[in-house]
Amino acid sequence: MPGVGPLFTNSNPGVISGSFSATLSGFQPTPAYSQLSISTTSSRVPLPAGTVVVVYNSGSNPAYVTLGGSSVTVTATASDVIQPNSWMAFTVGTATYLAGITSSGTTLLNISGGSGLPTGAGGGGGGSGGTVVQGNAGTSAQAWFVQPKTGAFTIVGCNVGTVSAQCLAAGTYNHVQIQNTHATNAIACSWGGTAALNSSGSVQLAAGQSALWGPNTAGSPTVALNCIASGASTPLYLEYN
Repeated sequence: MPGVGPLFTNSNPGVISGSFSATLSGFQPTPAYSQLSISTTSSRVPLPAGTVVVVYNSGSNPAYVTLGGSSVTVTATASDVIQPNSWMAFTVGTATYLAGITSSGTTLLNISGGSGLPTGAGGGGGGSGGTVVQGNAGTSAQAWFVQPKTGAFTIVGCNVGTVSAQCLAAGTYNHVQIQNTHATNAIACSWGGTAALNSSGSVQLAAGQSALWGPNTAGSPTVALNCIASGASTPLYLEYN
């Protein structure tokens, strides 16, 4: 039903009603840049100058990243994921370093510092970040603005198997986002029920796909989130606040 599941589909167009007044300026590079080659061991690099950074994954493996201080480290289960040939924008705040890691192989990150609202498009599976997304709201295409990610989120992740199991306990959440970070396996998730692959009663996530629930989707369900995968040990990125 509307308000549940991936946004911008015919069944859940994600229509936002109301009005607002704002001045939005596009992303302007400082210009300042940093590069980081990452592998399965956490490594970090100082952030380039700017209040917003855009992190591009120009390699062939998913990158898991987080911002922090000079000793920040990252794991592949408790961090934001950037799919190959995609990017994510972050509001820097007090952070001075970016840490990155892969779950297998290597990849290369290019980090651009600047200010303003990043817009554009990425390849791969995509992820959350500052972008303008064209969504089909019923019969007409509209632009949806997603600000660079801010605020405190709990990032738990979930290792999904071939039997439906709980990934997130029942509770009251403002925002829940999930992403299938496996290269080939599919994941299905169900709020309050048994998850089933290729079922109309479960959210279906192909490799790299994501779904979110929050204020713009009539809130997040308060029942448990259960998931199942087409293969054993399939990683699901999961964050909430």
